Amino acid sequence: MRAFFCLALLSGTLACTLAQAPVMPVNGDFEKGIDGWIFQALNSAVGGKATRMNELLSWEKTDTMLDPKTEKKSAGALKVTLKDLPPNVVAHQTGAIGLLGTTVKTVESDLLVRFDAKLLDGDGCLQINRTWGGGSCEPIILSKEWKTYTTLIQIGYDSPELNFSFVEPNCENFYPRKVVPGAFLLDNIVVTAVPKLKVEADNLLRYGSFDAGPYLWNVRRYWENPRALKLAPEMLTAETKDLPKGLPDNTGAMRVTLKDLPPNAMSHMTGATAHLTKPVKAADSMLKVTFYAKLLSPEKANLQIGRVTGGSNAVPVALTHEWKAYEVVVPLVYDTPSVIFTLVSSADANDKLHKVIEGEFLLDQVVVTAIQKDW
Repeated sequence: MRAFFCLALLSGTLACTLAQAPVMPVNGDFEKGIDGWIFQALNSAVGGKATRMNELLSWEKTDTMLDPKTEKKSAGALKVTLKDLPPNVVAHQTGAIGLLGTTVKTVESDLLVRFDAKLLDGDGCLQINRTWGGGSCEPIILSKEWKTYTTLIQIGYDSPELNFSFVEPNCENFYPRKVVPGAFLLDNIVVTAVPKLKVEADNLLRYGSFDAGPYLWNVRRYWENPRALKLAPEMLTAETKDLPKGLPDNTGAMRVTLKDLPPNAMSHMTGATAHLTKPVKAADSMLKVTFYAKLLSPEKANLQIGRVTGGSNAVPVALTHEWKAYEVVVPLVYDTPSVIFTLVSSADANDKLHKVIEGEFLLDQVVVTAIQKDW
């Protein structure tokens, strides 16, 4: 497959083309080898130097991606094997690193990364980071078959390169994340600099309109006994047809499917989650959340919004099978860097934690703001 590791402006499509930007010095199609890539291992938080371990990268010429259009296999892929690493290395400093060829300015752009991948060994997640920290995608669960993935990185600092790593399974997007042993293949990497979405200055949730897709959201499912956290990003999908009426230029919503839940899953631990642009302090603030929602199943259900891991939950609101605008207030007991949306059967305001039920609903135009605490 003809592909390249490039940097371009988004222009009506989520992929870059040859006309938009030249091929960068570091290759992403691996048709002639893996020149331009290195493997680095480091955890600066515990001291030490960066260890170059390029022997963990190799050129794979047999097990490659099949182009469905041409029915021809790619000439090569990058094989990344994580083993014999120094102790306690973390994702933003350890992994396969490729230069972007030009530095992406954080004030202007986020990074859209499209690539093909295949899991060979291990039970971790793929993590794509800005090297040295300051930006990462949601954890990506790789398939043991070749598959195409697209993810978004909201970078916090200027970024000249990207780091592809393999991290502990079922972890959330918290910093730093520990690297674990494993092996995977990469091919046809395309990196696009997309203009940051314009939102109101006080909106703490940049990707709540879903016009580009359900980026920077995830579904978490938490088991109590034994304790286990499992992420399920596949339960979030883009909805482009069933949208709220009367919203000009609205092109997308997010479909949330909650299924295969733990027994007695609770609303503060299981649901669709999103990270805020900055943590909100509980001492003097509450969260106001406005959004559109539509219930698809079951016949009756309530939506509860709260702080991930508990301590703050809004009164559940009854959803309908028609699009409707809602506004809820989440009182904060603890500082919160993220929010969780989930389906519950009870609407009892006195019961702060509710049992999660299986179902499906649509979300759109989610806005989160910090408001002064009502004493």
